[in-house]
Amino acid sequence: RPGQTVKFHHDLDYLDLVAQVAECDTHHEVGGSAFHVNNYVPAREYLGAQYMGAAQVDLSWKHVLNSTDRDAAIASLDKEVTDLTDRALTPIPSTHPEYAAAQQGATPARPILGVKRDGRWKTRICVRGDLQDKEVLDGPDFVYYTEASQAASVRSLLFRGKRPPGFITGTIDITVAFLQSFPFKPGTPPRYLWFRHPATGERMFYRQRTSIYGECGAPKRWADTLADHLCSSGFVRGENDGAVYFNKALNVSLVVHVDDILFDGPSVGVNQFLNNLRARFDVKDPEILSVDNPIDFLGMIIARDADNMYLSMEPYVRQSLDVMGFTDLPQVDTPFADLLEGGELLGKADKKRYMMGTGAIGWMTAARVDLSHVHSRLAQHLVNPTTDAMQGLRRAFAYLAQTPTVCLAQPLSAAPDWKFYTDSDFGGNVESANKMRPQLGVLATCGGTPIHFSSKHPKVAFAHRSFTEGHADLGIAGPEIYGLGNGVADFLGLSYIVEELGLPKIALPMRVNVDNMTAVAFSKKTVRRTRLRHIDTRQWWVRAVRDAGLCNVQHLETKLNLADFFTKGLAPREFIKFRDQLMILPPIGLLGSFATFV
Repeated sequence: RPGQTVKFHHDLDYLDLVAQVAECDTHHEVGGSAFHVNNYVPAREYLGAQYMGAAQVDLSWKHVLNSTDRDAAIASLDKEVTDLTDRALTPIPSTHPEYAAAQQGATPARPILGVKRDGRWKTRICVRGDLQDKEVLDGPDFVYYTEASQAASVRSLLFRGKRPPGFITGTIDITVAFLQSFPFKPGTPPRYLWFRHPATGERMFYRQRTSIYGECGAPKRWADTLADHLCSSGFVRGENDGAVYFNKALNVSLVVHVDDILFDGPSVGVNQFLNNLRARFDVKDPEILSVDNPIDFLGMIIARDADNMYLSMEPYVRQSLDVMGFTDLPQVDTPFADLLEGGELLGKADKKRYMMGTGAIGWMTAARVDLSHVHSRLAQHLVNPTTDAMQGLRRAFAYLAQTPTVCLAQPLSAAPDWKFYTDSDFGGNVESANKMRPQLGVLATCGGTPIHFSSKHPKVAFAHRSFTEGHADLGIAGPEIYGLGNGVADFLGLSYIVEELGLPKIALPMRVNVDNMTAVAFSKKTVRRTRLRHIDTRQWWVRAVRDAGLCNVQHLETKLNLADFFTKGLAPREFIKFRDQLMILPPIGLLGSFATFV
């Protein structure tokens, strides 16, 4: 809020918007003008990640201008104004012929003051995009939706199996990306903005030449600008994941998250890609992964040694523990144990704390398979969290306090062998809000490393096409079949993304492992219909699981079905057994490297 000094996180009503999308596994537009994103990012995870990664943000100008930091703060504002006028804004002084029009039609903007994690003062001028007349400025048919990277795409690229000799992996960050978007075309309606100089009180007017931060259309215009450059340079943009690119001639794969790019390919091809990028945009120096140089991509720490590739959330976990501030945490072996409903509804402040903590855990699942189930269960209570739900969140953080270093890993020599698993519980979650819906577990591994995993309610496979969400069923066979249907849909989608990254194709038919014989028989059309007559077999997902060219459903014992890890709260021995098959503790030598990012 204007005039408020906060540390680590805002006290913004935008958090209340999370409740509207809390139980969605799909991605949504939330808080575009405030967070500068209408991007393809799960809202609850994006918000949690932003708060945990912040230092001090939206500080009170009045307070700082009366402190010894006055000069540093004003210098950061002057730098921001200079950068904006160089790239995106034209000053409109009182003598300018457009001054009257600017006074009448300018949208308010705010100079947002903060201190970065390295101690530098930073001002970002953001226009109030929510106050712009978007239909006039952007047009009634403007599509604001755009895509940012999916964690599964990142994992697919990193854990691709053995790389050819000479391959390098790294990241590059494009400086003030939105300001480098295509300029507005001649003849489009003028865009004016104004803000009050915090030191002088002067109202300053400008006309925009291109998008700036805060505009709802800025992410889309930037994504189109970057895509135009990459595609003109020989890259093909993914149709199933618009944030992935592949250049066949260079053999270079990219995963893009707004202005951060993860690249992987032979050094010659990567260098050509980087040179082309530098020729078009202002960029920071690339970070190249090596044994001595782990790299940070969106808070995920990518590291390697002589034997393995690692993906860790350790610095973010430690930051989250500090920010949440839970004290006297108990010793626990698992992140989840009890039902989350019961107790009293949380007050506004505690509700926001619950949302923030749940969002942070959601972001951690980028590399923390062991948090997938507890995150799903916590997220189901975001609308009306209670004191019991808060105790569940507290337990999850108690588990994190004892396991901050657990991470994903893959031997550098791993063969790119894919394995697929699905599972479902039956009546395990008896909370009233769940309505006896099954909890599904879906897992795909490459070279033994989890690539796609989820713990969720059914999203695409139901008994009848008129159902739009998961539902209770008559017995265990139905949920197992729905789990299989959801899994096959996920695995097919993953196979498209793997191909779009230029990686070796996932061979068909995929062998999908389940621990229920009825589900196997259903896929092979050899089951009696007596107890399954309520499932309409004319639906597309049924045809998909029965298509012998797409998948081959095989039975394995429950104790070997790794997807069981995602369906329920397990006893400590079972939980640790599954976790240790999917994750590792990094070698002692790597722990110090991770800590440098905290």
